Parts: sequence; C-alpha cells; structure tokens
Amino acid sequence: MKTKLEFVANAAVIMLAVVIGVFFIKDRFAPSSTASSEIKGGDRLAKIEGWDWAAHDQTLMLVLKKGCRFCEDSAPFYQRLLTQQKQSGSHAAIVAVFPDAADVAKEVVKSEALAVEVISGVPLEKLNVAGTPTLLW
Repeated sequence: MKTKLEFVANAAVIMLAVVIGVFFIKDRFAPSSTASSEIKGGDRLAKIEGWDWAAHDQTLMLVLKKGCRFCEDSAPFYQRLLTQQKQSGSHAAIVAVFPDAADVAKEVVKSEALAVEVISGVPLEKLNVAGTPTLLW
C-alpha cells in the first residue's frame, strides 16, 4: 500500500512540475499574438489621418491610451519634452496617436495639455506597437 501511495504522489509531483514548466516557458517558444515592439528604420507605419509622412523629415510620435496609468503618470514628462522640442527649434513634427477613437484622443490631449500637431486614433497593431506609452522617433 505504501509503495502505491508513493508512486501516485511522485507521479502527481512530476505532472505538477511539467504543468508549471510549460506555463513559464510557453512564451519563449510560442509567437506572441500581440504586435511586435521592435521597429526598425525604414519600417512602414500605418496611414494616420491628417498626416503626411513624406512632408516631414523627422516625426516624434507619442503613442498613448486613455485610462493608461503609465501614460497619465508620464504626462508631465511629455509636456516638458514637447516644450523643449519647440524651444530648441527642432524641425521634428509631433503626432499623438491613440488606439482610441479620435474624439477620445483629442479629449486626453487637451486634458493633459500636450501641444501636438496631429491627433489620431489608430489601432496599435497597425503601428507595430505592443503597448502604451511608447515614443517613436
């Protein structure tokens, strides 16, 4: 009886170890269903309504989302960044992109006092961005 109980206990421990192992390593080998966060120079990004990529040599894109705690916490940083960009005479154009609808995006930009040239609603997958907040230069 003791040997049978030991066998069942050992088998249960081994099965539990396999389940835990699969849980922790599955993301290393299975492709993620979210967008890749790796963007390289020359990659094509989504068309943004009201924005002409070819008309600007440099673009600073803020990718934010309403309700994103980290976006809200970073708002003072973005305000300083945008102010410094304008004061330095930088020729970079500044665009704010949200996965939310454009009217929601405009509301957030206004409430956070972000001085951007264009505000647009674009799904993150089309920008090859996995999460918010993200800055693209």
